[in-house]
Amino acid sequence: MPRPPFPILLSLLLTAALATLPVAHASQDEDGVNLNLNIDGDEVHLDISAVIEARPREVWAVFTDFEHMAEFVSNLKSSQVIARPSSNSMTVEQHGRAGSGLLSFSLDSIREIQIKPFESIRSRLLSGSMRKFDGITRLSEEGGKTRVSYHSDAISGVWIPPVIGRKLIEDEAREQFSQMLQEVMRRKQMTASSNR
Repeated sequence: MPRPPFPILLSLLLTAALATLPVAHASQDEDGVNLNLNIDGDEVHLDISAVIEARPREVWAVFTDFEHMAEFVSNLKSSQVIARPSSNSMTVEQHGRAGSGLLSFSLDSIREIQIKPFESIRSRLLSGSMRKFDGITRLSEEGGKTRVSYHSDAISGVWIPPVIGRKLIEDEAREQFSQMLQEVMRRKQMTASSNR
């Protein structure tokens, strides 16, 4: 996880759906997170966006904090940068677990991350639990706030029951996106308190 970029674990969760799922679904939660999940054959396409009361630099600090991401993304067990080929690229390895009970499975990935500071985080799968993954997170300032937009295209490496699977993906995606945004606000409030 351009969980990811947007968290890498989230991206992995998206790939758990197959063509047997309903074609498309869009929703907006009371937290203002917009989510659109579209299934096209065996490809899974996800778009998530929200506006947060923080500057792009504050959002960026969280969405690129791969070394500490397991501390604030609940289903992520470990996250580390394993290589830094250049100042604008890195290789990230993450391990996590999705679902619960009988509908629970491990998720692993090694991804190439390309960054454009304070603007975009692009992610490409090198190896892991999926057959394919490409994702991008974009940040744009809007009147002192930041719009966070995430898009991914993935092909699953596992199967999940259709109806339960779709709900699992949507719930996990929304939860993890919200956890990232909550971490942004937590750090912002801590900074404000220490500056008083």
